[in-house]
Amino acid sequence: MWGPRVPDARWLWSNRVLEVVGDHVDTELGEIAEELLAMKSQRRYLLLGIPGETHWARVFAAVDQLLACAVEVLRAAHDGKRCWRLIAEVQIMTRFDHPKLVRGYDVGGQDGWPYVVMELCDPDLETWAAGKPTTDVIARLVEAGRELEAMHGERIVHGDIKPENVLLADGVAKLADFGLAGPRGWSPRVRGTVGYIASEVGDGYRELSCDVFSFAATAWVTLLGRPPCGPPRTASTSAAAMVQFERVREGELELDGIDRRRPTSAIVKALRPALVPEPLDRPTLAEFLAQFESLTEPKGLLGRLRARAQGER
Repeated sequence: MWGPRVPDARWLWSNRVLEVVGDHVDTELGEIAEELLAMKSQRRYLLLGIPGETHWARVFAAVDQLLACAVEVLRAAHDGKRCWRLIAEVQIMTRFDHPKLVRGYDVGGQDGWPYVVMELCDPDLETWAAGKPTTDVIARLVEAGRELEAMHGERIVHGDIKPENVLLADGVAKLADFGLAGPRGWSPRVRGTVGYIASEVGDGYRELSCDVFSFAATAWVTLLGRPPCGPPRTASTSAAAMVQFERVREGELELDGIDRRRPTSAIVKALRPALVPEPLDRPTLAEFLAQFESLTEPKGLLGRLRARAQGER
């Protein structure tokens, strides 16, 4: 048990909470219920495991009496700068009332460790997409893209779009990890994840077009299995970033080993405009999503291929 003390030590565990705990301890629900009811701790949260990490925090799957949740705790206690970043992340999460945004529930501190309580989600998009129909994967990408579009409507840059930051909850894609989110402008630091960063980020620019590039790179990785301008796997982070920026500026897309036949060729064609070197030449996110989503419509290539496959069954 962890977190602030609660005045009432009686725990009323819901079926959802029991299921989440059962997923982590592999025990019959009846036994889990008995053990939970016997707990004497007055701490608020029961931490179950570490499903993931952000740039500066660990994210625990947890339960809070009737609530299944995720608790993000800073790796370094008493770190004022990172604490403010955590608070800024919560402000972004609560600023947008959108169903495809990971929801924030609470924020606090325990023994000098700042934390955020948020919605508990299932695997990230890349993990979920394995073996799924391409049309379903595109639908989930578009769902996350709509939330990013809402952020862009407020002139907010996410700053770190990648498959690990698109999570699934009850089959719906949700955009997550707003630790690098903020207004447009100039930044002296290169922020983001190598393989998904637009080349202008290396020059200090922080614009909505950077997210468009990162989102298209995320779609490329999820659908085609590798970054579009991926650096060598053995390179250091700084060297990898420099290699990636150079490849983006040269317009080099990683096509080796990718099946050029339909429907892959249609996916590559749809993603290319958002991956061009010049930010002003990229479509807006709304334009990109409209073109990307059209692949799955009945008259689109993927829609026609799916209808044909269903007709042959």
